[in-house]
Amino acid sequence: MPAVNAVIPQIVPQQHLTRVNGIQSSIQAATTLAAPMVSGALMTFAPLEILFLVDVVTAAIGITILFFFVHIPLTEKQKGEHKSIEYFRDLKEGLVYIKNHRYILRLILLEAIF
Repeated sequence: MPAVNAVIPQIVPQQHLTRVNGIQSSIQAATTLAAPMVSGALMTFAPLEILFLVDVVTAAIGITILFFFVHIPLTEKQKGEHKSIEYFRDLKEGLVYIKNHRYILRLILLEAIF
């Protein structure tokens, strides 16, 4: 889900972003609700090996669709930069940002505790 949420702004035009986010959230909520019910029903009719096969086949279908049919354009930052990504510099900038914003710092600490 985080990967989908991160890629939506890159593939959806700005004027449709709110509507697409709403639709995507509704689909995720329905899937989260229906998946345990469907898997429970399938477990009464099929052995576990068949359920694993269904999982592998549906994952392969999803990966194939994403690989061949979804094109994710480069961001403006990626277009302008051809140098290597500096992970530790980005990490340091993120930690400094968190330190300088008390609300974000409290939120991160609370999430770390839980």
